Amino acid sequence: MTEHRKGRRAQHPLNLEDRILWNKVARTVNPLDRARQRAAEQDVWDHWVAEAFGTDQTTPPPPETGPSEPRRAAPLPSRPSGRAASKSHARPQHPAPLEQPTWRKLARGRMPIDASIDLHHMNQDEAMSQLHRFLVQARARECRHVLVITGKGRSPQSEGVLRRMLPIWLGREPFTGLVSGVRPAGRGHGGDGAFYVRLRRVAEPGRGAGRP
Repeated sequence: MTEHRKGRRAQHPLNLEDRILWNKVARTVNPLDRARQRAAEQDVWDHWVAEAFGTDQTTPPPPETGPSEPRRAAPLPSRPSGRAASKSHARPQHPAPLEQPTWRKLARGRMPIDASIDLHHMNQDEAMSQLHRFLVQARARECRHVLVITGKGRSPQSEGVLRRMLPIWLGREPFTGLVSGVRPAGRGHGGDGAFYVRLRRVAEPGRGAGRP
């Protein structure tokens, strides 16, 4: 009986003074700042070129087979020839980034921005449709450089979908025939929340396709 009592720890309830002291200490503890939680997401934009113009394709691992199951040689697939082979191995085309001198002139106002569109209140489907209409009309008016505003998407409720998707859209049909270059805008034009887009020139009659 004596050993059993020694093995147990006595539990004493907190008195009034202890509770007051504990409440004071608890009030001095600050919750984790949400800005710190989102700090890691900010540097994703530093790699926007790789995400926008590159591909992130991973090959799934082959299914595991039991040790007792003998391996069988898989038949070699027939090799496509001609254009079929080039299409199967071709990587998606993406618009090239604007050259640094051109970007600098646009950012400093030494080169005009011919038109602009704001997409950051739209969903993806609406934004893509409005963007295509805007670029077609701007190119028909012989605009050369336009500003596309997507928003930074750094609020807790937003993931910056339009900001990430815009360069990818511009590398696909029907945008590839309209756009020849893209790059995030300077701070005076929205910074990470906007893009400079260079349109292809309209082909002159009898001179073939338009120049970049």
